[in-house]
Amino acid sequence: MALNLGDLYTGAHVKLTAPRAEDRESLARWSHDAEFQRLLFMNFVRPQPPDFFQLPKEEDNLKYIVFHLRTVSEEKFIGFTNLWGFNWSSQSCMLAIGIGEPDFRGRGYGTEGLDLLVSYAFRELNMHRVGLVVFAFNERALHVYERYGFVHEGRIREGNYRDGSYFDVIQMGILRPEWEHRSKNG
Repeated sequence: MALNLGDLYTGAHVKLTAPRAEDRESLARWSHDAEFQRLLFMNFVRPQPPDFFQLPKEEDNLKYIVFHLRTVSEEKFIGFTNLWGFNWSSQSCMLAIGIGEPDFRGRGYGTEGLDLLVSYAFRELNMHRVGLVVFAFNERALHVYERYGFVHEGRIREGNYRDGSYFDVIQMGILRPEWEHRSKNG
């Protein structure tokens, strides 16, 4: 099998980069976007100041890996991704992704960022399984994950509370052989 030394970080329109100190202003602005926050976080949300958002420390790399999403053309910071919940003995982890800039949502940047992140998990970290959780009411994200090849693995009934109602939380995952098949067949 030939070694694929292609770029791990860069797609056609978006790339994974290290977080930068100046990104804190955008993160703080996105924390004021209640819809965006409530699609991402299980717990209550609230606006945060720029100083709330700190750069990851080296010792945190075994707990989670954070990338920021930037456009290839302009280096514009548009979102973030992370890998977390590592179980190194079973080669599994979880992922999260969010496009914070409203003008870049629904235009394929998230899907391309997802592909870069999943590829990184399998190619660089030697994961066997990558999982995620998504709220049942987040139909746009569900569609993206299903189209990408993530499989429904479970449902936490009424696991999320929003606006006086309980909603299910869906667990999904993709295995390395499923990702390899997808990668070969486009």
